[in-house]
Parts: sequence; C-alpha cells; structure tokens
Amino acid sequence: MILKSTNYAEKLLAIRLAEGMTQELFSLSTDIALNVIKGYETEGEIYDPTVIEKLILLDKDRYRKYILWLAIGQVAYEAGQIDPALSRCGPEIITLYL
Repeated sequence: MILKSTNYAEKLLAIRLAEGMTQELFSLSTDIALNVIKGYETEGEIYDPTVIEKLILLDKDRYRKYILWLAIGQVAYEAGQIDPALSRCGPEIITLYL
C-alpha cells in the first residue's frame, strides 16, 4: 500500500525539521526505523501506513501538537494543535497555545 493522497512523507519530514532533529535522533525518538525514515525522505512515499500510526499513537508531548495536522491537515491553536511551520522553537512552543 502506498499513501499518496496526503503526502505523509513530506509531513513527517516537516515535523523532523521543525524539531531540529537528525534522521537518527528522530528514529530513536519515534521508534521508526532509520532505514524507513531515509526511504520516505528520499522516495517521497510511505509504503507502510503503520509509520503514521506510530507517530499518532506515540505518547510524547513533543509530537502530540502535530497530530491533528498530521491526520487531517488542520490546526487548532486553542487546543495546542499546530503545524510544523509554527514550531521553529522546538517542543516548548506548545506552551504558548495552552
């Protein structure tokens, strides 16, 4: 299965860059295999939908702020749900929206 309708590969790359993480750190932080990250960042496609599920279900404040944007492409600033463009300061930015 290839996910193309919503470009999750681009979204995951945007999240990683917004958090200022290397591929290796993102892999360690999310438990997504490094070769999977390198693959979707190079090819622009995610072949395994469980990659998205892992990040959505991950119980880490660092990524929780992106879940709505990742899942349906929307934000809810009042609920602390932002897109990576608003997170250039890293994980602590969420406190500005609570």
